[in-house]
Amino acid sequence: MFEDPERLVFLRSLDEDDAADSESLQSVARVAAIASGSRYAQVSLVGTTQFVPAVHGVTYSPAEQHSPIRDSLCSVTMASGGVLRIDDARRHHWTRHLPPVTTGRVGSYLGVPLRDPAGRPIGALCVFDSEPRSWRHQDEALLSDLAQLLTKELHLLAALETATISEIRLRNVIRELVNQPKLGSGSSLRARAHYSFPAGEPAGGDWIDWIELPDRIAFSIGDVAGHGLASIVVMEELRHALRAYAIDSIGPTDAIVKTSELLRQIRPGEMATAIKADFDPVSGRTRFAVAGHPPPILLRQGTAVLVPVQPAPPLGVLTDAPSITEVTLEPGDRLLVYTDGVFERPNESIDTGLQRLLTAMERHNATSEIEDAVEAILNETVLELHDDACLLLIERPSGSAGQR
Repeated sequence: MFEDPERLVFLRSLDEDDAADSESLQSVARVAAIASGSRYAQVSLVGTTQFVPAVHGVTYSPAEQHSPIRDSLCSVTMASGGVLRIDDARRHHWTRHLPPVTTGRVGSYLGVPLRDPAGRPIGALCVFDSEPRSWRHQDEALLSDLAQLLTKELHLLAALETATISEIRLRNVIRELVNQPKLGSGSSLRARAHYSFPAGEPAGGDWIDWIELPDRIAFSIGDVAGHGLASIVVMEELRHALRAYAIDSIGPTDAIVKTSELLRQIRPGEMATAIKADFDPVSGRTRFAVAGHPPPILLRQGTAVLVPVQPAPPLGVLTDAPSITEVTLEPGDRLLVYTDGVFERPNESIDTGLQRLLTAMERHNATSEIEDAVEAILNETVLELHDDACLLLIERPSGSAGQR
């Protein structure tokens, strides 16, 4: 397994410096540790040696970031083929002889393999403590979900490092990143995301991001000006930044300001529109900050309206804090956020396109399955794709008041 040449080719396409600098990888490690109540978390990649690009709770020197495979619990996780749960690493026959255990750093361990696009193991996401502990089933489920997210991030990092990558592969990686919103098993919400693109056109910089946190759901949507690989790189930087700010409990307004400042620093002259939102699934309270982006649409009792937002410049231009907009989703309401590719057509006014989208929302108000509603809305509003099109539809079903 470890000598598989195709597996090693994928790992070589990942730039170690970029992986180590990725705020997204660091954020996943931080969330894994905090949510599982662990002291430590680590992202490891295993090629001919083990490389650790992201860690929480411990600091490694550059030399310590690399270690032999034979000393690695990550390699044991990869060989196990699935979730590796070890409540007492000092007693387990697979791990008791490994240096991280014999030195006292690892007393209990929970790890999930990371995989390349062909499903070959390339590393692991793990959490661990210095003392034995009993891992919970929810810890395993959390780590598995985060490993899926992390795998997609690594696929995109590899794609961006490969200068000869085909547009088709790049598109597919981006589409994977527009992951369908994942809701907890007890959630009463329904949500559906969609990303599509015109054939034969350069990849654009549209994104949707969704993360379920202990006290809220944070999501963002945006569109980087321009097309091609450069726009994809900017898109990833902005998406990572907004996600990191959400994990650090920074509200929508401050997150937009910080992201705009970041864009000016790292990509002078670039611009992007965006919406950053925090949604309370219990009360339905939703707080938006908008930077140059088309306004959300609220559908209530069969009537669709544009949510009134205060105009603000796009990211990269914005310097002052945008106004916060607040909407409470009542049971039965639907909320739509989208990029301009969903409603704009050549030689047509923006108002005409927005009105068509409002009409489509109202026409398909009674569509019970949210997946069917998304498809019907797109079929009605997008006759022919001229640009990337992203949308996210959220529904708070009737009878869901006070439920998560």
